[in-house]
Amino acid sequence: MFRSFFTLFFIVILSILFISLPLFTQTDRAPEKGGRIYQLNMPPIYKGHTGATFGWYRPDEKTDELRVLFHAGVMKDLFSPITGIAAIGLEGYGGFRGGHGADGGGRALLSIPTFHFTTGADYNIPDEKFSYLLRLEIPFRRSGIFGRGSEVRFEWITGQDNTFSVGVNVRLWGRNIGKTRPQRDAVELEKPPIERLEMTSPHVTLDEALANMKEGAEWITKLVMPLLDHGGAEPVKAYSKEIEELRKHIAVTDSRFPTGHTLPEEVRLFHLEMERAFSMVVSGQKLSPGESNAEGREIAAAARRILLDEILLPYNRLLGQRKAHDQLDQFAASGHAEFSRWLLHQKGIPEERFNEVFFVFQSLVDMVEEVRVLQKKRWEDSRFVWLPLQLGLRAEDHDSQEEINDIIERGTQVKFTQGNRTWYTMNEDFQLEFARSVHLAEDYHVLWIHDYRGLNGEGNPDEIAFKQTVDVYMAAMTRRLQEYDLTGKLPDYFIFLDQIYFETNSTRLWFRVLQDPLNYQLDLPKGYEAWEQEFTKAQQGLRRAVEESKLLQLERRQYGDKWLQKRIQVHISITNPADFSFNSLHVAGIVPIPDNVMRDHRKIAFYDITEDAPYRGKAMFTGMGIGEHYVGRNWEDRAIIIQGPAALVVKDAARHLLEYQGFQPEEIPFPLRAKPKAADYQVKVEAMVSAMDSVVRRHRGTVIQLHNETGFAPKKIDVEKAILYSLMPPGTLGL
Repeated sequence: MFRSFFTLFFIVILSILFISLPLFTQTDRAPEKGGRIYQLNMPPIYKGHTGATFGWYRPDEKTDELRVLFHAGVMKDLFSPITGIAAIGLEGYGGFRGGHGADGGGRALLSIPTFHFTTGADYNIPDEKFSYLLRLEIPFRRSGIFGRGSEVRFEWITGQDNTFSVGVNVRLWGRNIGKTRPQRDAVELEKPPIERLEMTSPHVTLDEALANMKEGAEWITKLVMPLLDHGGAEPVKAYSKEIEELRKHIAVTDSRFPTGHTLPEEVRLFHLEMERAFSMVVSGQKLSPGESNAEGREIAAAARRILLDEILLPYNRLLGQRKAHDQLDQFAASGHAEFSRWLLHQKGIPEERFNEVFFVFQSLVDMVEEVRVLQKKRWEDSRFVWLPLQLGLRAEDHDSQEEINDIIERGTQVKFTQGNRTWYTMNEDFQLEFARSVHLAEDYHVLWIHDYRGLNGEGNPDEIAFKQTVDVYMAAMTRRLQEYDLTGKLPDYFIFLDQIYFETNSTRLWFRVLQDPLNYQLDLPKGYEAWEQEFTKAQQGLRRAVEESKLLQLERRQYGDKWLQKRIQVHISITNPADFSFNSLHVAGIVPIPDNVMRDHRKIAFYDITEDAPYRGKAMFTGMGIGEHYVGRNWEDRAIIIQGPAALVVKDAARHLLEYQGFQPEEIPFPLRAKPKAADYQVKVEAMVSAMDSVVRRHRGTVIQLHNETGFAPKKIDVEKAILYSLMPPGTLGL
């Protein structure tokens, strides 16, 4: 009996999971060849769920029977889905229970999604009885126990003499549920089985040099890195203890530090002691502080390079991300192996000296690990730990713009590019530049924004957003359709918008238009009849352009009306949708907090940027959005426009955004996919650089484009800032 119930229960769970899978798969074809563009769409207002529970039915004190129920229901948020304050819904259930046959009923529910808690009234049909219900639904792992936000449901019905059940709940509709955030809230650092080398004979002078290096590494860290943030209204008092410690240390003078223990002196002597240590072990001679030989200096230079590239920079790239099993072993193993390879294959170190030379490098890596421990103790969070690059760089290694740029490139793994045109646009001019970019787009256009206002500050339909919707997007589509028979080109239009801003700013009002411009019936409040007439006129023009295009009608007959409807629209993806299956203890550090609080605030528009040609299309980075309040004297902001090879990074960033939102490679829209650069790409860049160098021009620049990804994802901007803040030499002027 029980075995059959268990078998049925698990069959039902597997069936639910199968039902919850996407019903359609993306055909990996370009839209003009019958494919469709994958998008997240707008989040549903009504959210469906289904599942099954298994428990014990207790209608009275003497009865304790097995109960299996299958349920399905819908919920609607009363406020923003992101905050998850309250939602209401209805749920029906059916199944059977031992000794009573069929079982079923319905429930009216009130839920607090943030806390995974639900309460409500349960009506059981066979018993003809209302009961009070308490429910807790826990995902237990990020993305859900089986993915797709699936949760374990614990349910208690008090009116049935404490009937209790356990089961599974799965959300039904909605794109990429359980896929829109990182599956882990930390970077997993490996711990390889490193075998350490120990010195068998004492080296008093070497020990002295290593001790000096260790002390220097600690003080370099304290002098380079910021102080731990303290609370309090008066910063001088809050930091008085640390500042006094640093002042006393700097003021001390001795034979090695005649001008005091300043940062430049600490760095200089740290590297002199490193060169001394390597010189002693490679030559077998004892040397005084400051002494070294050519071979030792050569090895020290290689050690610095390897330390920087294999340990310091790889670890520092994780700035802003929590590290699980935080330690340097993963990077140390790589550094040890690379240094050994260099010693044996490039340097050709004698075998009898290898162990001693390697021991010095191993000791250097140990010092860096001690610095990491110190930084973790100071900042109390692995996300903030930064290893000072001065441990692998001398002052002369970063005292020019070219050297700083090179370190930034190595740290962020993004290249500076030349031959870029850059210029500003101010205030309301952004709205004009954005409109121009939509009309100029021939292949594709992306608006990646934080604000597309549905309603203005008075709660009325926003005029600027209406104009951009009708006079820009719909007009641009109409014109491209009118030219379609001649050009064969119909741009793909994309909008990426974080759900928190989508909900806050009532953006659904205009996005319904953009998602179905051929068929949507716009219904605005009283007093906006002129707007409705303007929209109807634009819609009629768009329909007429569709009907009059012979090529489009031929394609429609091949691919169908649904294909046509998807072709003539703006492809909207509301990113980071509310998903309470993603929780972490490492947001606030006290209780599990949903990832919903971490948002994408980027404000970008770009079009036709491609690997085929460096100067096709432009990218615009701004502090503004689409709405009335960005126009006029109440808003002061600017945007920067980039044309050239640096703009290409934004296309990669858009692709990465979709990948973080759960898109598979075949689901990435064709215009945003990576492809090799054209054979003459660099030739065209060099020609532009030569033209810029021949005449002093206002719009020229060496540019790097970096992005901080949302939530627990990489933070390249923070890495670049930390490099600049910690390495810029005295007297540096930022322009």
